[in-house]
Amino acid sequence: MLRIETEHQTVRVFLSEICILEHSTDMPALELGQADFHFRSTPGGLQRVSSPVCQRLRLRGCEAKENALRFFEGECSVELQFQRLGNGVRFSLRLPAGWNYVCLSLPAERDEAVYGGGVQFGRLNLRGRRFPMWTSEMGLGRHPLRPYTWLANWIAEAGGEYWNTYFPQPSFLSTRGYGCLIETNQYSALDFSASDRHQVEVLGDVCFHFFASRDLQTLLGSLAKRIGTMPAPPSWVFKGGILGIQGGLPYVRETVDRVLAAGAKLTGIWTQDWTGVRIFWQGKRLFWNWIVNDELYPGLKDEIQRRLEQGIRWLAYINPYFNIEGEYYQVAKKNNYLVKNERGETLVHHVAGFQVGIVDLTNPSAWQWFKEEFLHRNMLSLGLRGWMADYGEDVPEQARFYDGQTGAELHNTYPRLWAQLNREAVEEANLQNEILIFHRSGYSGATRFMNMNWGGDQVVYWNRHDGFPAGVTGGLSGCMSGIQYYHTDAGGYFSFRWIKRNREIFFRWCEANAFSPVLRTHEGNRPWAGVQPWHDDETLRHFAAMTRIRAALAPYLTHVSAEAQQTGVGMMRPFCLTNPGRTWQDKQDAYYLGNDLLVYPVMRPHCKRLSIDIPEGEWQGLFDGRLYRTGRHQVSCPIGKPIVLYRCASPFEPVFQTARREGET
Repeated sequence: MLRIETEHQTVRVFLSEICILEHSTDMPALELGQADFHFRSTPGGLQRVSSPVCQRLRLRGCEAKENALRFFEGECSVELQFQRLGNGVRFSLRLPAGWNYVCLSLPAERDEAVYGGGVQFGRLNLRGRRFPMWTSEMGLGRHPLRPYTWLANWIAEAGGEYWNTYFPQPSFLSTRGYGCLIETNQYSALDFSASDRHQVEVLGDVCFHFFASRDLQTLLGSLAKRIGTMPAPPSWVFKGGILGIQGGLPYVRETVDRVLAAGAKLTGIWTQDWTGVRIFWQGKRLFWNWIVNDELYPGLKDEIQRRLEQGIRWLAYINPYFNIEGEYYQVAKKNNYLVKNERGETLVHHVAGFQVGIVDLTNPSAWQWFKEEFLHRNMLSLGLRGWMADYGEDVPEQARFYDGQTGAELHNTYPRLWAQLNREAVEEANLQNEILIFHRSGYSGATRFMNMNWGGDQVVYWNRHDGFPAGVTGGLSGCMSGIQYYHTDAGGYFSFRWIKRNREIFFRWCEANAFSPVLRTHEGNRPWAGVQPWHDDETLRHFAAMTRIRAALAPYLTHVSAEAQQTGVGMMRPFCLTNPGRTWQDKQDAYYLGNDLLVYPVMRPHCKRLSIDIPEGEWQGLFDGRLYRTGRHQVSCPIGKPIVLYRCASPFEPVFQTARREGET
């Protein structure tokens, strides 16, 4: 399977007859450097990275050894040692003294497509860009020429770049027939900007795991096996919608009853403000103290039980930070459970307008305290059956941890520890088949601890860089990175003055999320400034219909989830995964939901008809009943009847017909 070929001064490495490495004196495969790496957390939550390479050394010499390639230049020498693993090979590299940066060049072809990099919101095919792998807020605007980016930077340095993501992962799959997982916790970058070479840049020692197959699905399965397949979400998630609502128990109770009376099929109520709220210039924020606020939610435990008897679970919110004005911050500080700074003092960090302390997840005592006090006692014992496990991507450079690691060393892996802590608490309570925990931040290996990823804070509009389309692209990119379960806030999250959630984008977003792993609404950062499901009779009818359609699809969604567990392939799948060829390489505005549904979200305003492309097979419109074959079609898309096609002769056709009838009720 692994073959090394030497010809004159050129060395090539083949894996299953695919050239994965090529070195010559003119085009060396390996370069060393001395990098001065620093990063800064902005008030808007973004990570500004600086990593200039002060000195570079191209290793032009190369010789093949029994289990290694030795690269050298003058007196400097480094070995790329390899170990055969199943359908792949693992290259290990230890940097020589005085060097902290390595750049590995890989051969590329002009028409080759590359996918992965974690949850990338800007594009599915990564060719033509360089992607730093550093967990961060996704940011607003995300394009240097957009005024919204300038404004966000002026207000809070919150203007994002195309590569900013909560969930980076240094891995990629190539249509040339191979995949690569870069095994490092440090800063790295995937550079696909050149037409003839890919470059992988890494700080520190590193391992490169290559695996080969001509089939992208097989490659994706190999990647998922390596990083860990996500645990399946509980079956109730597929049986209706989760209503995001705030405002205290009397208001929540009254509004939920109104939504139910409109015919909605709810499986969950999500009250993120269960711990209390604060109002800031940017909107409504939570008070991070992680105990129920009895003034807002008196008798919450009894209400949770009452709703559970109706088949509705209650969900809440938590993150690994403590507001410094809260009682638990003082407890954590007194017991040295919080991250320190360079001077050994408790680090006070600015996040989302708050001053906070960060729980030190490398401290075994802090780990146990957080798990028992908050996850077990304050949440699970209350009867909660899920929560948003937010943040984790905000560890600053000046942080110092109990185990001796710095902020730079633990920045990428902190989200994985955060996911692991939550999963451990659920498994100890033997509730892993009942609890839904949705995370936004992550890194390689975090998938094995989370049963749902969510796309974070999209803006409540149509822009492809940071709005509704970006959320869809994130899910498809995540699929190609080994994420099986993904969703976004239906209707989006972030609004600002003149940018408000209107009914059209709320309708279209709910229609798309009804055909995704989770349909969950979010009131947004300014609940009073945007349309909610209970806004009026029309919004109630629409939201209720989407929840009923989703409930009818539960047998099919459960089947697709079981497939994801077996194969590692996500529920939402890009066209390129099963349709090789240049036509589908860049398509990121539609997706398969499992094998038997095609979903074409309407992601532009005032759209009455949509041009759709069908890659293969024979399909029937779920709502218009038309027969569709391979090719381009013009399809009507009125509000309430999203463009969804099901595969002809699918064994789930009766399920799809029931879903259609529920949508027409």
